[in-house]
Amino acid sequence: MNPNPYINEDLQALAETVRRFADEKIKPGFLERDKTREFDLALLREMGELGFICPEVPEAFGGLGMGCVAAGVIHEEIARADLSFSYLN
Repeated sequence: MNPNPYINEDLQALAETVRRFADEKIKPGFLERDKTREFDLALLREMGELGFICPEVPEAFGGLGMGCVAAGVIHEEIARADLSFSYLN
């Protein structure tokens, strides 16, 4: 049982999906990006394709219409791997 009343099963599943992505794709390059200060545009595109950037934008405007809590869940999971990269969503 999740102690957070704002996180339902769908948001929990989203968090798990984003966490796997972050662990597999973002975390491994964290130290190198931090050291070189180079921006990984390919990684940003992949996040966008998965809907991890601005998920709260309404579907009528090309977004997912998921709401601000979903955006926060995504931000939090990305931040576990790389705080700086999490601000891109």
